[in-house]
Amino acid sequence: MRIIDMVCPHCGANLSVDADNKSASCEHCGAKLIIDDEAQRVDLENAEQAGYAFEKGRQRAQEDKADRKGAFPAARKVFSTRGIVYLAVLVALEIVLNRFLSINTPVVKIGFSFVPIAIAGMLFGPIPAAIVAALADLLGAFLFPTGTIFLGITLTAVLKGINWGLFLRKKQTVATIVPAVLVDQLILSYLLNSFWLSILMGSPYTSLLATRIVQTAILIPVEFVVVFAISKALGKFGKRLFA
Repeated sequence: MRIIDMVCPHCGANLSVDADNKSASCEHCGAKLIIDDEAQRVDLENAEQAGYAFEKGRQRAQEDKADRKGAFPAARKVFSTRGIVYLAVLVALEIVLNRFLSINTPVVKIGFSFVPIAIAGMLFGPIPAAIVAALADLLGAFLFPTGTIFLGITLTAVLKGINWGLFLRKKQTVATIVPAVLVDQLILSYLLNSFWLSILMGSPYTSLLATRIVQTAILIPVEFVVVFAISKALGKFGKRLFA
């Protein structure tokens, strides 16, 4: 008996087989292997194609596992050409919604500029969503200035992107959307942005809180309904974007 070591081309398992035999079976995947007497090696017909099929199957299994957890396949392709294009579209959409399709006053802002950032968080995760939020805030301020650029507001935008990504990247359910909306509106928009505005405008912090409570009360249910609807739509059609 001559024992040789080899690797199964089907599953990649390490095997020890009797070289005196004409064939062997992989104890891991059951594949039948033909042993070449002269070279004392595995000579599996179409081994290259089999190895390619195995690698594709492994990648597909990983994608299916991620999908079962609620993760969109887009996250693995964030820095692909298509992923960068999608991020740029989200930046442009945020600028349009924020600068032209929102109710803006120095103190109160009501609109749907949160939508592109939430989508970026769902599809790509916290860091790309934060980048989208920061670029949209800075580019919007440079291209369509409405006042003084204040980096505190930009910091809040970054934190908003991180918030959406942390809560919604893996799962988009009521249990994840509700805290994401509450953090976005109560902590970041209401408390933190009111603080920045008090510094920027020289107004008392408590007065701004009293003024902005109506905005927060309106946007909490609006954000929840819109983000919930978007998550359902992306669950059906989001994978096609990166097919």
